[in-house]
Amino acid sequence: MRRVLVMAAAVAAATLTSAPVAGSPAAAVGWWTRSPVASAPAGGFEVAKAPDGALSVAAVRIDAGAAVTRGRLDLTQTEGAGDQVAAVTVCPAGDDWTPATGGDLAKAPPARCDLASVALTRGEGGAWTADVTALLASPNRPGWSLALVPDPGAPPYRLAFGPPDVTVSR
Repeated sequence: MRRVLVMAAAVAAATLTSAPVAGSPAAAVGWWTRSPVASAPAGGFEVAKAPDGALSVAAVRIDAGAAVTRGRLDLTQTEGAGDQVAAVTVCPAGDDWTPATGGDLAKAPPARCDLASVALTRGEGGAWTADVTALLASPNRPGWSLALVPDPGAPPYRLAFGPPDVTVSR
């Protein structure tokens, strides 16, 4: 009985100390491209792949401010082509970047997929999501930013997303 009470107290304490941060803590959003016809809705971004590599990439800076115990990225696709075969990878990125809307691809923050990465998963009705806990909780992360890049093995596609929704727990 005592063991059950101790376990219940531990679960309650963990629940109380890791409450989600209200609202969207995305401090900045940017996207960069080499396509002259790339587009995205206001506050959103494009991720696209051409036969020869990344066509458009994006970054989201998180306003976490403290150690993260859980993180989730939710996106809504607003338009696109090839979304049935698209594969988007989320990786840590440094915070040394300036938000851009369709900026020069060469100025995009480097995606540090060599440190860690997670796949963005496509759901119903244009919903895409990723559990980014491992990217934000890692002591090796280069900053509080996430890079969204085309998976190198994916066929060509183009996706436009509305503003990101990021939920973190501390």
